[in-house]
Amino acid sequence: MSIFAALLTSSRLLSNQLTMDAVLTAFIDYMYKTFILRYFQVYICLMYNQQQFSHSGLTFRIPGDDLVQDGRVYLRRQRAIPGPTNTDVLVPDRPGVYGLAPGQINRQSVYRTARSSCKPASMSTNAESIINTIASQADASEAVLPSSHSRKEIIPCGIPLFDIMRAHLEKVDAWPSPPYSAIKDMAEKRGPTFQTLDEVRVRQIIIGVTSPQEIADIHDWMKEKVLEDHRVHPLGVVPVCITSMHITLFDFLTIAESKAPVSKIHLHSSTEEVKSLPLQPCHQKYIDTVRSAWIRIPAKIVIGNGLTWAISLSFNIVEVDGKQVFIKTLAPPQLTSLLDALPSFINLGIKEDINMLESSGTSLGLEKFRVKRFVDLDAMIVLSGWLHESRSRTAVSYITLGIPPLRVVPMCSESWAPSYDSLSKELKLQLLTDIKWTFIVTTVFNVMIREEILPDPDIVCYLFNSRQLHALNWWAQWLTHTCAGLFVKDTLFSQAVTRRQGLESLCAVGHDGNLLNQTPYRVLVMLVLLDGAVTLTRGCARYLHIEREKTVARFQVFARHPISQFIDDFDKPITDEMLLYARFDQYAISRLDPGIVVKDDGKRFLVEHPRLRLPLVKFDPAKLSVQTLPGIVKRARRSMTEGLLEWARLNTVEINTFLRSCEWNEPLARRCKAI
Repeated sequence: MSIFAALLTSSRLLSNQLTMDAVLTAFIDYMYKTFILRYFQVYICLMYNQQQFSHSGLTFRIPGDDLVQDGRVYLRRQRAIPGPTNTDVLVPDRPGVYGLAPGQINRQSVYRTARSSCKPASMSTNAESIINTIASQADASEAVLPSSHSRKEIIPCGIPLFDIMRAHLEKVDAWPSPPYSAIKDMAEKRGPTFQTLDEVRVRQIIIGVTSPQEIADIHDWMKEKVLEDHRVHPLGVVPVCITSMHITLFDFLTIAESKAPVSKIHLHSSTEEVKSLPLQPCHQKYIDTVRSAWIRIPAKIVIGNGLTWAISLSFNIVEVDGKQVFIKTLAPPQLTSLLDALPSFINLGIKEDINMLESSGTSLGLEKFRVKRFVDLDAMIVLSGWLHESRSRTAVSYITLGIPPLRVVPMCSESWAPSYDSLSKELKLQLLTDIKWTFIVTTVFNVMIREEILPDPDIVCYLFNSRQLHALNWWAQWLTHTCAGLFVKDTLFSQAVTRRQGLESLCAVGHDGNLLNQTPYRVLVMLVLLDGAVTLTRGCARYLHIEREKTVARFQVFARHPISQFIDDFDKPITDEMLLYARFDQYAISRLDPGIVVKDDGKRFLVEHPRLRLPLVKFDPAKLSVQTLPGIVKRARRSMTEGLLEWARLNTVEINTFLRSCEWNEPLARRCKAI
């Protein structure tokens, strides 16, 4: 690898800060100048229709620019605290949720209050009217917090995790993934607005209506969109939202028994309607409950990122003379191919929906349909170290994005029976907001765990001998494999006060459908990988040489524990040459104290340790010449290659200046190219 290739690998442009464009009234300006509200940069909500909010009267709306600035301040304060001096993954000094002691506040009641206080008092109780009001008066880039509680009562850090992630990824030596443009797009669209309906292209499939040729075309379009998302930031999963409805067991058995190419089954709205109907042979097996029981069936499956694209898959349910009619048609092979080509599904609390889809899908026309793999977002959240007391969508939404979720209409409702195009704009918005929410939250926790285990992209790409996209793709697959099929065992999780205990509450499902008692092997491997890691909410990793040494050790763990089929990259051991590159020809790295307070320059998050054994290579790249370079490196008692690579990794901002110097200084360029 030439010095130019190494420099370009380490190089990253500084992210431009978002521009804050807001207009404050004279009254609010006065409030900011005279009261503590000025510190939090909180907007008092001025609604288009001047509606006041219930509970404590007002809801705080915090602009996105202020949130990321708060994230920068938060990280700077955390990094001013001495780093962890032990290598134990247990967090006994950080009980509860990011330092908030359990029992300090009843978080369940806080989230219930927060949820209710974000609904205007004068709104109609009609669910679609509520969605209309929320979406019409919202700025999608703002956090929306109830004034009834302080920020830290709703969000343990005081800043949503998404904005802490944004502030961290602004560092020039961080992974450039997701890129600045993608993060900016997510930040501007975190909340629900009707503009989403114009920004997202939705392709609709109705079983029995959409032609096989059109399904094949949608399949090709879907592959392009998944690949586009992969190129921006590999996740290894695709968000899915599964809506459902209840029908009588009598009707379900009638649908399942129908073998005709096209069958029309009239759905009954109550069990009273089926009590006088004659029983068919298919009903005899359930004779005790067939006239009184209800069963939940899938109505709609929506997949996509919710930012630019989505696919809606619906069963053919139409309304005839005020009654719903289920038209059963066997799904064509093209639809089966489309579903088989999808990555792993992900959403919060997805297990029950997947079980329902698999158990009833075949009876409804999706013959032999099985979800190959799915990830419950709850498992990924616990894996990230969040020992959350309230594992609800509202809690996750506030802590991650600073907004309440838009699940106003129940996800099991007759409202979802019509095709996507026939839904009201409010219901369409709830569906798209749901998968967008899942996409952004998944991105946040993917980045949080990655920054703990693989904080330095340079050494990761070197050990992979690959570009960053390949390394990020591998990481996404590893994390997906680790989290797939894991669920939180409540009896264990309720007793967890440390991170290790939280992870040990993750269990897999046995053949009988029950949670197994033992901790899965892949979770134990992750515990080893997290040894000595520093979470993003504690300022993330601090010292470059220490983290590169840890990364080499973690890659040896990867090599010794090939828990999946895609570990071909680790078919060779860690060599002395690799260690030389990782250490920049330094030694005794393990004796460096990670607990020393870091001197944060605001640009990098991995800096040099003040007690390195050898001096660092230092020079002004604008004044460097081929005559002075050898002497500079020699005084640092370092080889030319390792000295320059170490300088580049610690001075990422200056790399472009160095490369420009090589453009006009041909002898220097030839000297560096030969290294």
